[in-house]
Amino acid sequence: MFHSSQFREALVVYEAALSVNYSPLDRGNILHNAAITARILGQMDRAQLYAEESIAIAHGLNDSTLLARSLTELGVIAYNRSEFDEALALYEQALDLTRAIGDRSIEAHLLDNMGEVHRRWGDYDTALDLHHQALALVEFVTAPFIHARILNNIGVIQYFYGNYAESLRWNIQALAIAQRNENSFIEGRILSSIGLAYTRLGNYDQAEEFFQQALPLTENVGHQAGQGRVLNNIGNLAMRQGYYGEAINYFEQAIVIHDRIDNRVDGAMSIGNLGLAYWSLGEYTTAFKHYQDALAIHQDIDNRPGEAKALASIGGVSLGTGNYADALDFFQRSLHIFQEIGAATQTSDTFNSIGATYYSLSQFDQALDYYNRSALIRQEINDRAGLGTALNNIGLAYNAQGKVTEALVAFQDALAIRQALGDRAGEASTLNNIGALHNQLQDYGEAIAASAQALAIYQAIGNPVGVATALTNLGSSYRSAGQFDNALDAFRSALTTFQTVGNREGERFIFSSIGDIFAHQGEPEVAIIFYKQAVNVTEAIRQELRPLPSDVQQSYTATVSQTYRRLADLLLQSDRVLEAQRVLDLLKVQELDDYLRGVERSLETESGIPLRPEEQQFVDRFQSNQTQLVALGQELEQLEQMERVQRSPQQRDRIRELRQLQQASRRAFRTFFESAEIQSLVAQLRQTTGAANLELTELNALQDNLRSLNQNAVLFYPLVLEDRVELILITPNAPPIRRTSVVDRVALNRAIADFRSALQSPHRTSTQQVIRLAQPLYDWLIRPIEQDLAQATANTILYAPDGQLRYIPLAALHDGRQWLIERHQINNITAASLADLDNQPFQGHLSILAAAFTQGQHQVEISNNRTLSFGGLSFAGKEVEVLAQLIPDTDTRLDDEFNPDMIYEMNDFSVVHLATHATFNPGPPEDSFILFGDGSRATLTDIRDWTIPDVELVVLSACETAVGDVGLGTGEEILGFGYLMQLAGADAAIASLWQVSDGGTQALMDAFYMALQNGYSKTESLQRAQRS
Repeated sequence: MFHSSQFREALVVYEAALSVNYSPLDRGNILHNAAITARILGQMDRAQLYAEESIAIAHGLNDSTLLARSLTELGVIAYNRSEFDEALALYEQALDLTRAIGDRSIEAHLLDNMGEVHRRWGDYDTALDLHHQALALVEFVTAPFIHARILNNIGVIQYFYGNYAESLRWNIQALAIAQRNENSFIEGRILSSIGLAYTRLGNYDQAEEFFQQALPLTENVGHQAGQGRVLNNIGNLAMRQGYYGEAINYFEQAIVIHDRIDNRVDGAMSIGNLGLAYWSLGEYTTAFKHYQDALAIHQDIDNRPGEAKALASIGGVSLGTGNYADALDFFQRSLHIFQEIGAATQTSDTFNSIGATYYSLSQFDQALDYYNRSALIRQEINDRAGLGTALNNIGLAYNAQGKVTEALVAFQDALAIRQALGDRAGEASTLNNIGALHNQLQDYGEAIAASAQALAIYQAIGNPVGVATALTNLGSSYRSAGQFDNALDAFRSALTTFQTVGNREGERFIFSSIGDIFAHQGEPEVAIIFYKQAVNVTEAIRQELRPLPSDVQQSYTATVSQTYRRLADLLLQSDRVLEAQRVLDLLKVQELDDYLRGVERSLETESGIPLRPEEQQFVDRFQSNQTQLVALGQELEQLEQMERVQRSPQQRDRIRELRQLQQASRRAFRTFFESAEIQSLVAQLRQTTGAANLELTELNALQDNLRSLNQNAVLFYPLVLEDRVELILITPNAPPIRRTSVVDRVALNRAIADFRSALQSPHRTSTQQVIRLAQPLYDWLIRPIEQDLAQATANTILYAPDGQLRYIPLAALHDGRQWLIERHQINNITAASLADLDNQPFQGHLSILAAAFTQGQHQVEISNNRTLSFGGLSFAGKEVEVLAQLIPDTDTRLDDEFNPDMIYEMNDFSVVHLATHATFNPGPPEDSFILFGDGSRATLTDIRDWTIPDVELVVLSACETAVGDVGLGTGEEILGFGYLMQLAGADAAIASLWQVSDGGTQALMDAFYMALQNGYSKTESLQRAQRS
């Protein structure tokens, strides 16, 4: 009965035999067989009692054969309880006995079992070696099922390597042996393994056929662990085809079985798969809980493949909710394990997930690299389903890079594979992407058709996140085609889902897209509300990006910054200048935080963009509608997950009622913006946001701050937009002023680059050439506000430059008659807060710590394998000597004495003067630094740790102190230098951002310090020096 897999009947016979007075050896053998049978039936406690009694008898008889066999079975019981260390120790003990007595059959069985333990640990190479050692002894094996199981285990290892065709080859050999010997127990296991291989090869019909053959075999023989595994595999197959409710049902059945027999390893796998099904349904909180439960079990039993899979799954939840830093961390931890254990399929999966994260962060080159790595593995292991996923994502990355032709080819290849496999979720995803691509190409009919097909599939398979994504694309295509009502309807439906599942990136995009529609329709008040909502969601996402590298954060900021600029643009057009100024402050904080990380926000920027009372009422009313829709959607989703035939009449009626309510809510949404209540709020906004009705408290605070300087100071904000530059001027005694210069961004950036190039090449550029290049910039930035500056009798301009304007000195602009510095003091503001604009004369004694790098040669390595070379500045030594003669209380340090130890002395002086090389480069903060005389350097990252609260001024003075020559960025490194000096405690910092002749530097510094000594402020002293 045992050998014919009639385990229940066999156990009855064995237990009856135990009541008979057999010899000790016979009783020991009966106990051993009873242990095996009880274990197969999932009765682990009973099995362990029988095995332990058999071992005791073997010890009493000194029978090595019975002892080896019983120790082996006790090891199998431990293995089934996921006690892998205990199992291996028992196997090794039995193996020593087996080899001592020369029983090659038991030895083969043990080697095969030991291979299974190593497989559970993810040590596939050792596992495969042990299985092949067992196979080499197969001629000595008397039980055919052991031979079949060895072949099956080799096939399982090939599956984990991703060699699916090879896995099939070994399992088909094993199946023939099992069927020839009518061993249903091992046959069910092999059929399930074959089904898994066909699943990965994309042959879902064949996979289903083999699983359905395996399930009744495991049920009939009472093999509960095998039954649970088959149910889990069927659930996985259903999930791949988009049948999520069905998949959940199978996973829950499997979990009940595994819990009943204390099979923790397979139970954890089913729990993880249950999480994946809920993740696919957009229920991220539920998914996250299941993943955490699975991870805890895998870590507790030291199941490394399971641990890696759970880590990757948690990363997927983090990615879906916009927690990109957490996502990358989990994916990298998962990848490390998968690569270490040689799991090709899972490695490819994780490469794909990392690529998706970088794609979300707009790091498209990195995303494409990871997608290509994933595709390469898929091709090597002939994983068609995985290759379809990789090709789809490669198309996304190409499209983001503007390579439309390559993107379309990749999408079409992916679509062909997914349709051939019957992968409906994958087919919908690719159709959605094709729709977005046609929208870019202005083929709106094709775009709408493709997105509509995707939407229909997602709705059919019950994938709400997919539905929301398709609706988003559909809305974008309708918007592009000018069908604004349809677009709003699609966006509203998508927003409901994104808010339900907590997908903040989707929520951000929808708010911004709705804002675009109302801006286009000439409803700036409504557009502003939605843009503000988009910005505030973005700020919440950005808080969680801080652990990521600065270049990743900068890419994300570049992607979303257009919403900030559109919002500022509309606010300026509506004469809401102070609100626009706050948006600009927030954008500068973004850029600075992305570059340096951990920048503290001011009170004005830490709360995002505030809503006016009327705007808050609008949002409350809008969100109330959304909350109602979310609740309806959640209830409907739960009911729709039930099989149609299982729904009660009341449930069917409720589903019909909920669907009717959803339709009514869609109609209500269309009329929401036309309702009397909303129109009244918009009218109030138009009245209360005019220039005469600004928020006077905020304006008064700024103007009080400007007046306190006693220098006729004004605050100047330029905002660079695609087709113009908006100029914002705040004066001490008048309403904010807004002027516009019509110049596109490309022309402006070209003029900036040409002007900088001239400043950096004084020996090759005449003064007249510099004046000629400075004039267009003057015309765009200063001429429109000339009369305003004159009317305010402005003496000092507090300047907050935007983007590449940070690379040029405002003081050097020229109107054709004189330099701007000849009329105004210029003070660049690099801090985000405007709370302290102090620029008072030096108080008390002037003391200087002056250092110079005068001789020698130093090499400095920076990112991307670049090396910068710096030579000593002979004139810098003379500059410091002259300074010491001019200011008696000057302490000088030259060359090797000019080293990092000096940092701890800086706070004893009012001025720190460094005549050395400094370079500010776009890229990581570590690429921008000040060079010490001994060859050491202080990067921007290092400077953030300085503490110099008593230092009033830091001066970088040398002919080579300049922006690096690796091309212009957006000036975050310039912004960062000033900010960090403020953070360290210094009141101000001066640095030349272009090459200056030795004589020019000396003359400038002499005049500057003379003015300081005579009691002028830092800004006024610099102006006098520049004039002279």
